[in-house]
Amino acid sequence: MSTKGHSDGGALCSRDSRRDGNSRLSPTHPHMIIPQYIGCDTETGSLYSATGALLAIAARAEWCPDQPFLVHIDPGSQPGKVIEPEAVAKNGYTPERWARAGQVPLKQAMEEFRDWIDRMRKKEGRGRAKIVFHNLTFDCGFLQEAERVTGIELPGRHDLRCSMIKFGELMDIGMIEEGSASLERLGELSGFWAVHGPRREEHEVLEDADACLHGMRWLWERHLAHCVYGVSDGLDAIFHERIRQVTQEGWTAENDDRHINGELRDAAIAYAMVCDDRAGEQAMENVWPWESEWWKPVDDPIRNLAKAGALIAAEIDRLSRRKEGGV
Repeated sequence: MSTKGHSDGGALCSRDSRRDGNSRLSPTHPHMIIPQYIGCDTETGSLYSATGALLAIAARAEWCPDQPFLVHIDPGSQPGKVIEPEAVAKNGYTPERWARAGQVPLKQAMEEFRDWIDRMRKKEGRGRAKIVFHNLTFDCGFLQEAERVTGIELPGRHDLRCSMIKFGELMDIGMIEEGSASLERLGELSGFWAVHGPRREEHEVLEDADACLHGMRWLWERHLAHCVYGVSDGLDAIFHERIRQVTQEGWTAENDDRHINGELRDAAIAYAMVCDDRAGEQAMENVWPWESEWWKPVDDPIRNLAKAGALIAAEIDRLSRRKEGGV
């Protein structure tokens, strides 16, 4: 059966600014439109939609994070479709696990997914919200095969997006360092796995849909920064330092939210002070808010200022989360 509540979804979504119903206007560049996304993922019994069973579908709309969609599908309702051992190693399928999850026949799953998309797209006029998959060709291949078999057509076929393609595009223009375009790497760079824990060896379909949604928002914000500011050394240095703080040091949003007395701000000030010979000596003694073992200035003022900028960004995010929470 489909899942209609998941309490941790709110942390995945960027806060709203001005809206036109289908998108948001950039507060820094008002003529630019920020799309609204539904993140989706599937689990399957094979790499090939012609032969493999569709085992699960998950999705989340960023404007309704507490109403996700999750359905496990009975492979017995898909005659002739297989479940290969390689796929089981990735998705953890067992008949008992799927039965406990309330598996339903393929046709019912497609009806529920169609109806859920319709409801989400009707909320607050988001009729043209974009539906994003990380591996669009793969996932949609299985969904299109399910459409063919059941005769149920899913809405939004002209509003599909692919986070893997977007990932590659930003690598191509130098906004992101070259490397794998996998969902695992996207989750690492965007900070998703740092917040939600490392990706499980047996993939969780809703978690992967969340990672796709979070990653696509992160990629779009990177793209927006490129369009507004161009390739800025300063912006890029701060951005990469913030990613390093989250992915390598473990300074996640959850950790930052514990620093309620301006510690992030003070740490930023301390790193900025190091760049001034007149004030640098006072930074550690009078301003630095934590133990000396965490005080790591370097001789390069650019690196120190990048650390300061990243800490300021972390404090802005903390205050924004606090404001959204009504604290």
